[in-house]
Amino acid sequence: CLRVEGQFFASLDRRTGGLLVKLPATRVESEIAKERGEAFAPNGRVFREWLWVPSVRSRGWAAYLREAHRFVSEANRSARGRSRANRSEAGLSRKRGSPT
Repeated sequence: CLRVEGQFFASLDRRTGGLLVKLPATRVESEIAKERGEAFAPNGRVFREWLWVPSVRSRGWAAYLREAHRFVSEANRSARGRSRANRSEAGLSRKRGSPT
């Protein structure tokens, strides 16, 4: 399993030898439609942001890994930004509501 800032972005499927990558759901749908990969659905539950890429397409794995790393890194940055904004807003609300 590969992680960035504690979040998974890729893994090797030990059972099939394929690559699992986390990408935007629309990108996963596009790659499935182009028959470049398949939905990742362990036990029948589809993970919409995860694409399984077979080992016969291993020449393209590096590009998928870069894209997945970038996607998860950007998602983490956005989440941190929202968290900071929420904390700041909560602090302002407390200050506004406190007696002077």
